[in-house]
Amino acid sequence: MNAASTPRAWAALAQKHLPHAALVALLREFGGPAAVLAATRPQLARLVPDVTVDRVLAPPDAAGLELTMAWLAQPEHELIAWDDPDYPQALLELGFAPPVLYFVGQRQVLNRPALAIVGSRN
Repeated sequence: MNAASTPRAWAALAQKHLPHAALVALLREFGGPAAVLAATRPQLARLVPDVTVDRVLAPPDAAGLELTMAWLAQPEHELIAWDDPDYPQALLELGFAPPVLYFVGQRQVLNRPALAIVGSRN
């Protein structure tokens, strides 16, 4: 991750639940999550609808962000964002990949071949 792409900035931006296309446009324009969060209303409004601008500018859920950071401080707990070289390439290729992944484990296995079964118990 580059210096502007701290786990805290990514976690704060992920909290906003922005539409995928808007998030991509903002990150392309501003270069990273910290810069998106620091942007002004006029800067944001050039790129995304007012409802999205309002989400970006809304105060963060401080308690939720601190819980996330406390979780990340535990051994083997990590956040991997779109700009991380270890972000699973297969997810990026699917489109609409989540901007961050929170996981426990070994990051080196994230891009190895894998099998997943998704379903419901009922």
